[in-house]
Amino acid sequence: LDAGHYTFRVKAANSDGVWNEEGVALDIRVRPAPWETIWAYLAYIATAVLLVFGLLRWQKLRHERAAEMRRLENFHPISGLPNRKLFGERLAGALEEARQRDEGVALLHIDLDKFKRINDTLGQAAGDAVLKMISSRLAHDVTRSSDGIGRREIAHLGGDEFVVFVRHQSAAMEADKLGAMMRQSICTPIQHGVQEF
Repeated sequence: LDAGHYTFRVKAANSDGVWNEEGVALDIRVRPAPWETIWAYLAYIATAVLLVFGLLRWQKLRHERAAEMRRLENFHPISGLPNRKLFGERLAGALEEARQRDEGVALLHIDLDKFKRINDTLGQAAGDAVLKMISSRLAHDVTRSSDGIGRREIAHLGGDEFVVFVRHQSAAMEADKLGAMMRQSICTPIQHGVQEF
């Protein structure tokens, strides 16, 4: 029976066939099955909400992991600058653009002399901190020297090596100016803890 209130009525006859006209009435309440109670429905709703929340959280984590994998695939983990792979792709695009626009492309290669001494004497953490500061300076130079006509990109190839390309109508001259600016930035002392580099 469905849950609800019922009345159970009984009439009986004796062996002579005489019926009891009044009969007996019994009120009966049928309770819902445990899975049909209000608490069960609340539990179903809570479970559904938790499942949806869990699914959304899982999708968000998956999206974040995919974005992190793309970042690790294309950017250097210490400096955050484009790595060799991404730089190669961007350089290929810049060369094609330069060919179409009849512009030049110049490459600057930056190698920090004696950088290994920092890691050897003060440890990897100090070397990483100095690399981050140098990377930030170089990236700042690349962006602030832009005149809006050409294109400049910097990459951290690994270790203490960086590379920049300049696509411009006067690529060689622009590269010379940018190189001088970057040299000056790198030569400015870097303070890390009590050490100055």
